[in-house]
Amino acid sequence: MTALDDIKPMASSALDKFHRSRIKKLEDITLEKFIKRMNPYALRALGFSNPAKLTQYAFAGHMYLSNATALGDKFFEAIVQNLPGFRASKTPGMDADRDLPGVQEIYQIKSGIHQLNCTEFAGVCRAFDKIRKGFGTHRSGNRLDTILGYAYGRTKRKTASCQVLAGQAFWTHVTGDSGFYIELNTLVGEVSRDWVNTYRIKWDEAAERVETGLLNNFCIDGRIDFDKFTRVTCAIDAQEEEEEDGKRLDCITPRQQTL
Repeated sequence: MTALDDIKPMASSALDKFHRSRIKKLEDITLEKFIKRMNPYALRALGFSNPAKLTQYAFAGHMYLSNATALGDKFFEAIVQNLPGFRASKTPGMDADRDLPGVQEIYQIKSGIHQLNCTEFAGVCRAFDKIRKGFGTHRSGNRLDTILGYAYGRTKRKTASCQVLAGQAFWTHVTGDSGFYIELNTLVGEVSRDWVNTYRIKWDEAAERVETGLLNNFCIDGRIDFDKFTRVTCAIDAQEEEEEDGKRLDCITPRQQTL
């Protein structure tokens, strides 16, 4: 029996929860929500004047980042918290704890090594430093190990604030099984296979809503009017003008969409 066998039902359930959440995000997308996240300067620099191509490009980038974050929140954290000896952390801002002989471990868990920029990493280190200071004040006899764990990537290093582990190094540390990271990926593929078709249908529906909205509101002769796009997303008085005119962006909502 492997480390994954003990938690496979829970892991499958957590994956299902992740897939339901990403489908819900697609169902909730409207043109207004979509354009608020878009960088009009980058899109124009990249030459996306066609609304269909712009929609697919922006969808791919936004949904990948959103899904990667959600996978960490709804899946990877749950996996670690349910491993033998682990529990959900009661420490604010932390994800999991484990007690070992003479050692208490406190974890913050992220999806991948590129998820945190330098400023965000520094913030994590400050949080660990605060925990270590409080631990030294109230505890004795045990060592505290603070660990920043990344589900994927390759790194294994120590800082003054924490140990940083990624990918196989991380999963081996928490399970004692050097092959766990491969087994976990296999399970992800098996469970996710049943969600692929549903996700693709919802993706196409959301993309059609946004593309139709772009055509109705931001296109001249089938090409994006980036001056208008930029005013709506960036101008100080854009919101006031919209409210004053009593107008809303003409975007098909999920309930209005017919297939």
